[in-house]
Amino acid sequence: MVRSIGDYDRGVKLPSMHEMRTWILKEEVKTTSAIVDEIKATWKHMRVSLLSDGWSDMRNKSLINFLVNNQYGIVFLKTMDASDVVKNAQKLFELLDEVVEEIREEHIVHVITDNAATYKVAGRLLMEKMTSLYWTPCAAHCINLMLEQIGELPQHKNALLKAKRASVVYSIKTTKPLVNVLRVVDAERAPVMGFIYAAMDEAKEKIAKNLNDEVGAYKEIWNIIDDKWEKQLHCDLTQLLII
Repeated sequence: MVRSIGDYDRGVKLPSMHEMRTWILKEEVKTTSAIVDEIKATWKHMRVSLLSDGWSDMRNKSLINFLVNNQYGIVFLKTMDASDVVKNAQKLFELLDEVVEEIREEHIVHVITDNAATYKVAGRLLMEKMTSLYWTPCAAHCINLMLEQIGELPQHKNALLKAKRASVVYSIKTTKPLVNVLRVVDAERAPVMGFIYAAMDEAKEKIAKNLNDEVGAYKEIWNIIDDKWEKQLHCDLTQLLII
């Protein structure tokens, strides 16, 4: 925007409030709608991921943003007030089911939600009803849990408490590879589901290498990562994509 303004040099005339809220706004809505419609047209032949992003507003209402994503782009679908359903797995399942039906089940391959207990149950119910799709928790949330548990290890706590350089180095060696993965999966630049498996393997190998490939040094870290990965994030989604 700034570059475009600069192209006009000094004396550029700004649009009036009336222009901004009438024909300019209408043109922008028209342009945006065309972009969204173009992406939606790809859903029928390039299946999508449904993402739900839960948050709370200033009045502590539990809201969920629903977004649809594939390789052609991400589309904001809608925001729903979920205050009455987020703590009830059955009602949460019914809400997710309703959104899936709106997009059409045959267009969806993957549903991603929060990692809370009610979402886990709702995700399981969704897969039982619709065998053509998979549910997984948010990768960023899952990796955050890994880092949180690793941070509870005595050696990490001692490193932070004593603030000795060699303790600090250990903490960096065992968490930096995971933080790098977290930055990738939590970014909004491009879809990353296709890279998460390789990225996690590389992170584990990097942690082992940082600890001189001594099994006794990295085994505890690997066990934490594998536990979270196998129980929460890992699924046979790749098999379905191949089919």
